[in-house]
Amino acid sequence: MTDEKLRSENEQISILYVDDEEDLLTLCKLFLERSGEFKVETMNSALQALKSSQIHSFDTIISDYQMPMMDGIEFLKRLKTEGNLTPFILFTGKGREEVVIEALNNGADFYLQKGGDPAAQFAELSNKIRHTVLRRRAESELLESQKKIADIIDFFPDATFAINNEGVVIAWNRAMEVMTGIRKDDMIGKGDYAYTVPFYGTRRKQLLDLIDREDNEITSLYQSLQRDGQNIYAEAFTPALFGGKGAYIWVTGAPLYDIQNKRIGAIESIRDITDRKQIEQALQESEERYRNVVEEQTEFITRFLPDGTHVFVNDAYCKYFGFTREEIIGRRFKPDIPSEDIEQLQQFFDSLTPEHPADIIEHRIIMPNGSIRWQRWSDHAIFNTSGKLVEYQSVGQDITNNKRAEVALIESEKKYRTLFETTGTATTLLENDGTICLANSEFERLSGYSKDEIENKKTWMEFVVTEDIEMMRTQHHLRRQNHEKALMHYEFRFQSRSGKIHYIFLTIDVIPDTLQSVASLLDISDRKKVEDELIAANKEYINLLNQIQTVYYRSDIEGRLIRASNSWALLLGYNDLSECIGRNIAEDFYFNPGDRDKFLEEVYKNGVVSGYEVTLKKKTGEPVVVLTASHLNYNSAGEILGVEGTFQDITDRKLAEKALIESEKQYRDIYENAVIGIFKMSLEGKIISANSQAAKLLKYDTADELIQSVPDVISQVFLDPLTGENARQIIRKTGYLKNFEAQFRCKNGETMWGMLNSRLVKDENGIILYHEIISQDITDRKRAEEALRQANRKLNLMTSITRHDIQNKITTILSFLYLAKEDINDPNLADYCKWIESATKQIQSQIEFTRIYQDIGTTEPQWQKLEPILDRLPITDALVFESDVHELELYADAMLEKVFFNLLDNSIRHGENVTEIRVFYRADHEGITIIWEDNGIGIPDDMKEQIFERGVGKNTGLGLFLIHEILSITGMSIRETGKAGKGATFEIFIPNGTYRNI
Repeated sequence: MTDEKLRSENEQISILYVDDEEDLLTLCKLFLERSGEFKVETMNSALQALKSSQIHSFDTIISDYQMPMMDGIEFLKRLKTEGNLTPFILFTGKGREEVVIEALNNGADFYLQKGGDPAAQFAELSNKIRHTVLRRRAESELLESQKKIADIIDFFPDATFAINNEGVVIAWNRAMEVMTGIRKDDMIGKGDYAYTVPFYGTRRKQLLDLIDREDNEITSLYQSLQRDGQNIYAEAFTPALFGGKGAYIWVTGAPLYDIQNKRIGAIESIRDITDRKQIEQALQESEERYRNVVEEQTEFITRFLPDGTHVFVNDAYCKYFGFTREEIIGRRFKPDIPSEDIEQLQQFFDSLTPEHPADIIEHRIIMPNGSIRWQRWSDHAIFNTSGKLVEYQSVGQDITNNKRAEVALIESEKKYRTLFETTGTATTLLENDGTICLANSEFERLSGYSKDEIENKKTWMEFVVTEDIEMMRTQHHLRRQNHEKALMHYEFRFQSRSGKIHYIFLTIDVIPDTLQSVASLLDISDRKKVEDELIAANKEYINLLNQIQTVYYRSDIEGRLIRASNSWALLLGYNDLSECIGRNIAEDFYFNPGDRDKFLEEVYKNGVVSGYEVTLKKKTGEPVVVLTASHLNYNSAGEILGVEGTFQDITDRKLAEKALIESEKQYRDIYENAVIGIFKMSLEGKIISANSQAAKLLKYDTADELIQSVPDVISQVFLDPLTGENARQIIRKTGYLKNFEAQFRCKNGETMWGMLNSRLVKDENGIILYHEIISQDITDRKRAEEALRQANRKLNLMTSITRHDIQNKITTILSFLYLAKEDINDPNLADYCKWIESATKQIQSQIEFTRIYQDIGTTEPQWQKLEPILDRLPITDALVFESDVHELELYADAMLEKVFFNLLDNSIRHGENVTEIRVFYRADHEGITIIWEDNGIGIPDDMKEQIFERGVGKNTGLGLFLIHEILSITGMSIRETGKAGKGATFEIFIPNGTYRNI
């Protein structure tokens, strides 16, 4: 597009110029529109431009950098965020390198600095405008072309995408979204091989990147490569598709051309062929698996015709009969079968019909060496659709050893049954579900039932009294889960058919490699009667044992728990003691099983232990620390039966001891390593204890030296003893001292500034024990504050001198302008003079503001009564002024008075029709809020936060900004909360500590 075409009336370039300087807006518009090539619209703020409905219609946007409320770069960011891609030129007086970098990084097309020769500057600006418009129109045409291509690709049935010549994705159709799970909006515009990540999990070249490469480079990444002109076809496996499951794909890649037949990129289509590949692979694996199964089977596999001609045999068949495959295939091969089995075999084959085509038969064969072997064959007769027999398929195996085992088993069962019947005790064989599958004569006698009534009809639970069933069921299951932990011998109560109760000593175990159990029941009723009499005699002892909190226990020689008090189960979290009896103490109840060996070593060494600490574990696995007193348990013959003893839970005590140790260590670490001085002072002023930092602050080598060297803190440490005594009186009166600043005397004679915080420590009767004091070195801060005050005084002096000189020069300029206007007859020149005069007066106003602003913060804040300040306000008779701030005093900057003078000026100047003003305050737990309220026109909602910014508002725009700055010196803040149309309400928040009532 030529410059002449751009200059034509119909192709006039529209420009938006944004600047807070009205004079520059006018000047730029005049310069750019003189040629007729440009049409310029001006706006004085970025916020005004963003609100404009025409913001998207301009060919170019020119913006200043430094503007109130929103600068040029923030303006650019907002445009990009809202999708406005209009070319953007930053035109400003700021020439810093970081501003240029930030502007270009955020999408500015050009950066131009103000200043220098106006004609050359605006000529350069015009050239940059033309360049951006030409470039953007070319980009738009390219994007439109790419969009058309993308729209066409979007309807392709195969997953398809395209990239431009720079490798950036320009199309990503719906089928691609479905295949990859990635939306078009998340992929369009991405480069650096981002499109390969959904397929391969990493960035690499894809087929469309390789259409101009040699085939050997492509085949390193793809399979089954084919070419058709410039089109390439290939297969590949993509491991990242479908959540990492991967997929086989068929890929087509080709160059991409626009409507002028210009190559603009490349296109690739992808088809998921996983199902086809899986079917092919499954078929191949099935054939291979069938071949392996048949050939590697140890069974004999053969196929033969009705006349006996063999058509297939596997290796096992050949090896078994001692012939090669060639000697059998195609011949009528028949093994040597004993004559007495031939008739049975013939009847078997005759029984195979279309309705009953398969069956199993066992028979003998005579081997070449004359030995007899047993075989089992599974034969299947195959019939055609007419019901004619066409073939047999047979699978056989040698079962000679099984036959021999059956004979041996029969003999073994005869011997076993003889032993089972003559054992002398009631004996049963139990199934896994508890069914009694075998019972001997003695069990018949004990139970009162016959074998026919018992075997495979009754369970062992039917003969056990109700109270003992749960205990026996627990052992029954434990015996099958962990054989070694189950009891082989224990007692239970047996109920016979007549209802009689027998006390039984049970011996039971699982038959190896089965789930069956053999149980031998010895009737010990007579012995139990004697024991019961003994127990009755000691009943009081037993009851006491089960009621005490101390745990009693007894173990056998194998380390199993055989007796315990109920408190054992309660302490270790078991529902009932029956869950614990019979279990191995070390493995089931010790937190560390190896500790049991150390315990037993002590017991066996001394015969007894007392106060021995052991860590047990609860049912949940939690540790329990106990203290035990235990001894060896002997029988009447002096033989060791096990260990007996008691223990008590000391877990809480151990935890408390550990917590106390850790707490004391933590406190000591904090105390000794604190960066602040900490010490205790007696009521007489003597240091009782101190940390190393307290000694370091006062230049003593150690805390001990400080304690011994300072018998009286008030007279020896405080530079002014009266200040120390004042601090002590404050503590005595209030109970504490907060942020108290004073000067202190060090060991070496130097002085330092410190800040103290202190409290009184009392005993439980309220008697004062000592002062606890925390001290901080604030010497550097005090020096910095004094240095800052000195610097501010010097800066104020220099500023006042410079301002005076500038004011003189401004007065001169205004004077000459006045004279010039008197002699000028040209209206245009008169307008120029007015603009110069207006700009000069604004400079004069800003210089005057620096006179006021320079004094903020130069002196220490001070306490000031608010009522006299309000009394000095220039209130006219036409204004009703009410205040309710009696006895209120504020800690504020010396310029506090200007806050209320400026609030009054704001109400009168901007409220337009203000007749009433009220000033009052309210208090809460954080401080007080002073409220200035008028009945004027109020402030619009969209301006409430902006009015406190510099330069915002009518006239100078500095009054409310000055108020905000003065208040912030002592942590105060101001906001406007009134309703537009009903008056302005200014709320000044005064935090605790910066106000008081006098």
